[in-house]
Amino acid sequence: MKKILLVLLLIFTFAFASCGKNDDPVKKDDENPVVDDRKTDDTIADTYKDLAKGKKVYVTTCGQADDDIVVSVLSVAGVEDSAYSQVKTLKAADVENGAVVFLVVGSSSKGLGSAGVDVTSETKRATDFATKAKAGDITVVVFHVGGSARRGSLSDPVIREAMPAAKLALVVEGGNSDSLFTTLAASANADLYLYSKAAKMVNSIKVLFGL
Repeated sequence: MKKILLVLLLIFTFAFASCGKNDDPVKKDDENPVVDDRKTDDTIADTYKDLAKGKKVYVTTCGQADDDIVVSVLSVAGVEDSAYSQVKTLKAADVENGAVVFLVVGSSSKGLGSAGVDVTSETKRATDFATKAKAGDITVVVFHVGGSARRGSLSDPVIREAMPAAKLALVVEGGNSDSLFTTLAASANADLYLYSKAAKMVNSIKVLFGL
């Protein structure tokens, strides 16, 4: 009986540890939660059909987190590797006019360190993309796929500067628990779509590439 209890205790311990700890959690007011009641997992509207088809497409991250997840979704959607360029520290100045930028927002302390950048420089990059997008030179699709773990003091400054660049935002709903993306999308006149998980974005990616 003691052995059984010990095994159960070990299973519980590992299960709890595997849940991980958010380095940068979003704070919530549990008594007055803000709820975004829009439908999740919708495919984007046909008005976005072929938005990225035949154009120069970049995948980059402001905050150095999670862009590999978006690349995986592209692959599942059937987008060829040759159809886009993944450049983690892409600068707005290096993007040619008419290009489409998939801007993945969300900061990771490990990612920032590995890339040799910080929140200040990543926030500046986000601002530069927004400036170029507002001028009509590029089209920006903002992604946030890290959920609540990619919200908070590290991520939010980048998100706030990036969202004004967005024509369209695809967001895993766990990262919008306080409706920050809802508010920013409304201010930017950008269309916001929420997803239960990144894998549910596949059909929307197909629309963007005309697949």
